[in-house]
Order: sequence, then structure tokens, then C-alpha cells
Amino acid sequence: RDVERSRGLGDVYKRQAPQRGVLASFALLTISMMSSAQALAFDADGLSYSPTGANAEVTGRAVGNTSTVIIIPDIVSNSGTTYSVTSIGASAFEDDLLTSVTIGDNVESLGEKALKGNSLASVVIPGSVMTLGEKAFEKNMLTSVDIPPSVTTIELNAFDDNKLTRAAFKGSYGTFDNDTMFDVNPDLSAITYCAGAAGWSEQPFFNGANSIKSTPINCLSSATPVPAAPLWLLGIMAGLLSLVGMRKLRKA
Repeated sequence: RDVERSRGLGDVYKRQAPQRGVLASFALLTISMMSSAQALAFDADGLSYSPTGANAEVTGRAVGNTSTVIIIPDIVSNSGTTYSVTSIGASAFEDDLLTSVTIGDNVESLGEKALKGNSLASVVIPGSVMTLGEKAFEKNMLTSVDIPPSVTTIELNAFDDNKLTRAAFKGSYGTFDNDTMFDVNPDLSAITYCAGAAGWSEQPFFNGANSIKSTPINCLSSATPVPAAPLWLLGIMAGLLSLVGMRKLRKA
């Protein structure tokens, strides 16, 4: 019986050995992947980045950078490779006391709390941005905001707790959280959208105290007409041209 029992235990160990080998390989692979991902992160010009393929995400200020004025570039280079800066990561600049931020023209998304808790009084959202994450601009000092046509998604509390008095949407109505995106902006009284833009129908928003209907406005800019020259001036010009032509004919 002891022999049989030892044989049985041996069989169990034999069956478990390959499983242990698979688990060990998986663990090593996971560690290797994590190490590779960390190795790819880099700093450039005072900012930290995490690249994925041909793109890079800004993850915050580099160690030692305490600047309150941030300029996010369109592209960034590292070790001979150039990346398109397409996103600002979650909490990248949360509570960094920023007074100014310039968002690059290749940025497509702002992650959750990307610029939360700063002192931004104004911001230009470029026409490349498609998504504003949850609480992206929460707890700043923005007084007005223009949302470009490219923005299709605005998540919870994106502009919560600012000093907004107006907000203007330049494109179609998208996946917007009307109830919370402008929460705690008691002075917000004007929300507009471009007449003819799809999906609007005077969508209501909530500023934390009142419901505000969005109103359509004419967004088409009319060209400034070129002033017509007086008839007498045209006559003088025609006469001068005639004299020049006659002199050329005489010389010929």
C-alpha cells in the first residue's frame, strides 16, 4: 500500500509539474511585459510620456518640473523616434496649480481628471479633441468655453465647479452628460449651439441650481464686403490706362 501511495503521489507531482511550468512562464511573461512598458516611458522638455505605437500620451510633468504654465506639443521625439501626442492621461496635471495650458493640435482625448484642480481661467480646446473625460476640467476658474465640432463625448462633471458664464457648442450634439458637465457653475446663463447642427433641439443643461435651455445662434461668418470705388475714381483710372496705352502705341 505504501508503494502504491508513493506511486500515486508521484503521478500527482508529474501532473502538477507542467502546470507549475506554465504558471511560471506566464508570470515571467507578465513581469517582462510590465518591465517593457515601464522602459518605454520617457521624459522630454519637462513632461513625461507613455508611448503606444506611433502615438504618445502625456502623463504629467517630469520630475523636477514645477512650472504652472504647460505647453503640450503636437509631436515629441525620443531616441530617434517621433511620436504624435494624441492624449492627456488620467490625472496627468491634477492639482498642479496650473495657470495656463496650451493643448497641442494632435490631442484627441483628455482623460479622467486630466486638468482637475488648477487655476485655469481660460483654455482653447483644439479641433482635434474628440473626448473630454470625467472631471477633465473640474475645479478650475474657467469663465467661458467653446466646444469645437470635433468633440463627440463629454463625460460626467467635465466642467464642474468653475466660474462659467457662457458655453458655446460649435458642432452636433453628441454623447454629453447634460446633468453634470456644468454642475456648480451658478453664473452660467448662456449655452448656445450652431443653428442647423444635428441633434440639438434646445437640449437642456443643469448648472447646479437651474436648468438652462441651449439656444441656436448663427455660426456662419459673413465676409466683409469690399467697398465699391466711386464712379469718378473709376473714370480717372480708365483715362490713365488709355493714355498709357496710346503712348505705347506711339512708341511702337
